[in-house]
Amino acid sequence: MDQQAKPASLSAADVTLEKLVTLIEKASQAIDRLQYENAQLHAQLQQREAQAAAATAQMQASALRVRELEAAHERLAADAHWCRWFRGKYADSTFYGHIETAYRVDFPAPDAESANTAANTEGSEAA
Repeated sequence: MDQQAKPASLSAADVTLEKLVTLIEKASQAIDRLQYENAQLHAQLQQREAQAAAATAQMQASALRVRELEAAHERLAADAHWCRWFRGKYADSTFYGHIETAYRVDFPAPDAESANTAANTEGSEAA
């Protein structure tokens, strides 16, 4: 038992006050460095979480826009199908020309000049 206690007391005797102060200073510096790195990593994590939230919101908005465009496409496809059917069914009828004329009166096709004016007006409103 005396031999076991003796090495412990010798190692304790080998530790001087200066060595202990140096060890404590190194430990303090390591703690400070680790706290600084932890703060940096925490800031990066918060930034990446904010970026992920923004990307998620953008993806959700894009998905909604895609669904809206797909629904509009389906409506246009149905309308085009109906128009082809109507034209195929009644193109040779007596009233088809009158119906087509009435449609063009109610919904005139834009000419190139008015289309450019409308595009320029929309562009200036966006700015």
